[in-house]
Amino acid sequence: MATVAVPRATDASGDSGRLTVHVAVVHVDDEICHITADTSDEGLAHRLAEYVREQVRHQLRSQQAEEVMRRLARGDAAGAVELYFAAVGRWDRERLVTSKVVLGWPRKGETG
Repeated sequence: MATVAVPRATDASGDSGRLTVHVAVVHVDDEICHITADTSDEGLAHRLAEYVREQVRHQLRSQQAEEVMRRLARGDAAGAVELYFAAVGRWDRERLVTSKVVLGWPRKGETG
């Protein structure tokens, strides 16, 4: 079982009854090897970038790894994550699945 801590945030109206969580799950074969989450796409990209930084030199050829590291150094977390999973997915079974989940109950009179 995995536990993911996500910072508490409010929506644009200031209502803290709902929270959108951006979740990423990294699979290898039929196993989950990494889960992370954040309250924004950008935050999720930065969290995934840390995983990529730890894995890149072990999983990619040196030229591809260097390009991923250059993107990380420039602060392009989303670009580095995209390049890493595009490259690693060509010969490895590692894959990334992302989703958004809305937590909380609708306010009175609201649907879904």
